[in-house]
Amino acid sequence: MNTLANPSGILFVVTSMLASGLAIWKRDIFEYLHHRGLIARLLVANLVIVPALGWVITRAIHMPTYVMIGFLLMASAPGYPLAIRFTHSIREQLPFAITSSIVLMIACIITLPFIAHFVLPSGAVTRIPYSRIMLEFVAYLIVPLALGIYVHVHYPDFAAKALKWTNLVSTIFFVAWVVSSFSARREARETLTLSSILGIAILIVLSMAVGWILGGPDRGTRTIMAVSTSMRNAAVCALVAIRSYEGTSAGTTIIAFTALLLPMNFLLTFLASHTRHGTNIDNTQHRQAA
Repeated sequence: MNTLANPSGILFVVTSMLASGLAIWKRDIFEYLHHRGLIARLLVANLVIVPALGWVITRAIHMPTYVMIGFLLMASAPGYPLAIRFTHSIREQLPFAITSSIVLMIACIITLPFIAHFVLPSGAVTRIPYSRIMLEFVAYLIVPLALGIYVHVHYPDFAAKALKWTNLVSTIFFVAWVVSSFSARREARETLTLSSILGIAILIVLSMAVGWILGGPDRGTRTIMAVSTSMRNAAVCALVAIRSYEGTSAGTTIIAFTALLLPMNFLLTFLASHTRHGTNIDNTQHRQAA
């Protein structure tokens, strides 16, 4: 049985993109685009620096071939829809969080074939049916994203209610994909070595650091940049893996990568929000004392 060829993987992709669209106001997409320096740093971090770091890590840490392919796919694919959910508590910077997510999702769809050409082994690149995948990008990514945005713009009250259920359904499909993938191929799990998991963790931490450094002086934008840069797009990578690397550990690696992403970003946003809250309290006390 193919580790990824089951409906739960595709349904996870579709519902993730639909949920992203339901969370996006049309004006949010453009509100921060005039901050060209910030957007440029966001794109450089995600489309140049992180893929390059991933490539360097695969040279420093040995990984089985298909584990390396899954790892490099994730390194090459920014814009994970769940990034918005990790940064929604930063209310004053929420438009930037939404803008960065949608910009990176669009950039990922456009640039992934080109970035993969440079970082993946040559044999792996030839296995990717780009024409078919681009059609499926439209069907499984762009159409549900556009549908979600349309519903949010024209039926905002319904969109707010639908978003909660869509996120829940997406989570259920993701769990089903994880269970079916890990139970289908024991040999695929066994190729995911401790050193490979260490490589994934290192890339996540370095991606957070890159985003934080390039996020500017504001702690809110730094946190959003750190989360947006480290949250790689499992939905897009899952679609590539489903169509190009059937029955291999590439899909298992994408799942393991995602499983590490979530708690590490939760910890980052938790620490950042509490540090920010403490700083605000101190500033208020200083103003009152003055």
